[in-house]
Amino acid sequence: MCTRFTWQSPPAASHFTFNFRFVFFLYFDCQWRWKFFAFSMNVLLKNQQLTIPKSIQFYLIQSIFHLNSLRQFRRTAVHRRARRTNSEDDENNRNAESDLERNLYLHKSKGQHLLTNPRVLDKIVRISRIQPDDTVLEIGPGTGNLTLRLLEVAKKVVAVEIDKRMLEILRKRVSESGRQDKLDLLCEDALKAKFPQFDLVVANIPYGISSPLVTKLVYGANPFRSITFLLQKEFARRLLADPGDSEYNRLAVNVKLMAEVEFVMDVSKRDFLPCPKVDSSVVIIRPKAEIPTVNLHEWWAFTRACFSNKNKTMAAIFKQKKKVMELFRLSKMSGSNGEHGITSRNYDFAAAAADDDEAEEGETSHEQSCRACSCSEMDMCSYMERINEVLKANGFEGKRPSKLSNEELLNLLSLLNQAGIHFHGQTRPQNAENEARPAAVRR
Repeated sequence: MCTRFTWQSPPAASHFTFNFRFVFFLYFDCQWRWKFFAFSMNVLLKNQQLTIPKSIQFYLIQSIFHLNSLRQFRRTAVHRRARRTNSEDDENNRNAESDLERNLYLHKSKGQHLLTNPRVLDKIVRISRIQPDDTVLEIGPGTGNLTLRLLEVAKKVVAVEIDKRMLEILRKRVSESGRQDKLDLLCEDALKAKFPQFDLVVANIPYGISSPLVTKLVYGANPFRSITFLLQKEFARRLLADPGDSEYNRLAVNVKLMAEVEFVMDVSKRDFLPCPKVDSSVVIIRPKAEIPTVNLHEWWAFTRACFSNKNKTMAAIFKQKKKVMELFRLSKMSGSNGEHGITSRNYDFAAAAADDDEAEEGETSHEQSCRACSCSEMDMCSYMERINEVLKANGFEGKRPSKLSNEELLNLLSLLNQAGIHFHGQTRPQNAENEARPAAVRR
């Protein structure tokens, strides 16, 4: 039945006049909604007057407000499906790798945070530039998420793990992959273990041993091409610090004497299981081709003395009575206390790392040793004047350790040694290993 349309004012405030702009708008942008509206409109025609109930009004207004959202949904739905499809394999791999990890109690106090993000793991392997004939040293392999990827590209992987539970899981996963002949497992403490020969180090190390482990590898006897470490973000910033930075410290000075440190990327704490409290960073450490010739134990003692109060001037540091008395005592030593010297083989790297942290807080007390030192006041004054003359004559009097580069620190140490001022009991190395020299870096 055909009804003739006439346009009249709505009889009540609860209705409004039909507007053709609504029709064209909804027809082109939401055709199915318009069809429903037209059907409802024909049913509700009465007395040759077109009116729309409140329920239909609300429906139309809601449709208009949601129109932009619908358009956005149409544009992004395909991308969401694509992302979902691309991430299915990664999610399956992640779940497979986490099956064992979820059933294993991990000790946060021991730094057992396992990296589970496959993209980050792949990038770490890629930036390490592992060659097919390389032997890779991995410290703290955990359940083997990184180890399995290293075995795919390296000739051999030496994994050092102190937790026997982790070793069992790692051995099982590697056996399932069929690459057990390329893996050597060492159940030892990495700080005490004697490492075999290797070309590269790639590891997600426990954060608690970062400082002594970096020192051990950089000053160790084994030559290497590079070290790729996943470190705590704050520690990585300290390691990367340059003169003048607030994070500049003794550790950065000692490491950069022997190697160059390069920042690679940050890693979110959500990529670990269990989730740590802080984010992480990946850095690469490469040994320098040319290393200055310096007595290592003299250098370590000198940087300790300077960075005990890194923001004071050199003149203020060497005016401290305790420090001057200790230096004077060392100058009188015959060398018997350091007969064998400090070498990369017998050096206590854990103690050295503790010294790095203590040096940031304040000067280490030498009261007992100073009391044992029998020296006249005149000799002390003469010795202090000699130090001040060296500092003033070479422009170091008003400079601060936190602003000095390695070249400036090496120059100052050489000048002080020439003036008879030494920072360690043994003024001459008894072993050639006490001298820092260019290592046989593997290329």
